[in-house]
Amino acid sequence: MSELLALLAALANAGNLVTQHVSSNRAPEGTKPLKLVVFLARQPMWLFGWVALLAGFVLHAVALHVGALSVVQPILVAELVFALVIRRLWFHHRVPGAAWRAAVITCAGLSLFIVASDAGGGGATASLPEWFSASAVLGGIALLMVAVARWGTPTGKAALYGTATGMVWALEAAYIKSMTDTLAQDGFFGMFAHWPVYAVIVGGIVGNVVMQAAVHQGPLHVSSPLMIAADPIFSIVLGFWLFDEQLGHQPVKIALSLVGLVMLAVGIWQMTQNEPTVEVAKTHLG
Repeated sequence: MSELLALLAALANAGNLVTQHVSSNRAPEGTKPLKLVVFLARQPMWLFGWVALLAGFVLHAVALHVGALSVVQPILVAELVFALVIRRLWFHHRVPGAAWRAAVITCAGLSLFIVASDAGGGGATASLPEWFSASAVLGGIALLMVAVARWGTPTGKAALYGTATGMVWALEAAYIKSMTDTLAQDGFFGMFAHWPVYAVIVGGIVGNVVMQAAVHQGPLHVSSPLMIAADPIFSIVLGFWLFDEQLGHQPVKIALSLVGLVMLAVGIWQMTQNEPTVEVAKTHLG
């Protein structure tokens, strides 16, 4: 059930990504920020993107509540594949053959990891000290990367900011999973008497700030694959650390799981390097 919900969340996120990107590209060049907002607010496709974003968040939260963090987060990578399909079938964008090949590698790696890892178990509630230590370690490493990035080259900045973004989003997913537990146990208003909902708010703000830095401080083809790949990898670590999730114990299954993760990372990298460019998208809006 959680796998299906995660796939639907990835599809909704892809719909948001593509429709808002296309809507923004339809604005006349040189449009000032205020006029751009007014222009976008009149675009049904842009508004649809926000609906898709909200649906994606809800589906993601429910998937995390009923499933394992170490399974749900890797599945969300399918957003990249869905985005290619939407671009090709809905907007008739030209998608390079290399992007399709990368999509196949991504799907194969994801499938291999899900089947071989046999991830499951979990359900344990981490203690507050465990939450603090996990947040301090991952948050501290991400903060250190952001600090070091100030003196790096554009490529180095993109790599550090991108990896830091993925780490923050992994923490955010763990916070969302914990928040949904308090929501189910104490109800909507009771949820605000516990810390996870506030961690989700803070984590979302921090994640978006670091992500914007990753986008603007260096080459996107460097930051994008790192932020996308780092999220599921560190989510797997947090699944073990906080929720007592387990992978298969057989050496062969562990090896195949690692192969699947490597294939997933390679597919992400190749897909982000070969996705349709903005110029190509603009010529296929009609």
